[in-house]
Amino acid sequence: DHDYGMKIIQAHQASFKKSPRVVEGGVVQFLDDDPKNPGWFLGIDGDGTRGYFPKSWFKVDTAAATALRDYDASELSVAEGKECTLIEECGAWARITCEEGTGWIPFSCLKK
Repeated sequence: DHDYGMKIIQAHQASFKKSPRVVEGGVVQFLDDDPKNPGWFLGIDGDGTRGYFPKSWFKVDTAAATALRDYDASELSVAEGKECTLIEECGAWARITCEEGTGWIPFSCLKK
């Protein structure tokens, strides 16, 4: 359980209007490894939403990946200078919570 007080040092705008979600035990279609983000893959959730998934949170086969835990790919749009709490890191991405909500932003946008 993390409770790291962090500051947003660079604004971030969410890339997608709709983000994939999957509950533990749910299956997503595995498309390809993400060449820009090691440890992540491109997939499609059960509702047909394309997006990126952290490999360590899934049991990946050739064409399918089973969620080992709940995953919500929602990105946050945040302004520079805001305070937030780091929940967890995965590769170059950080899951945070702040007044805008809970979601993912590039780790490079954060500073302790």
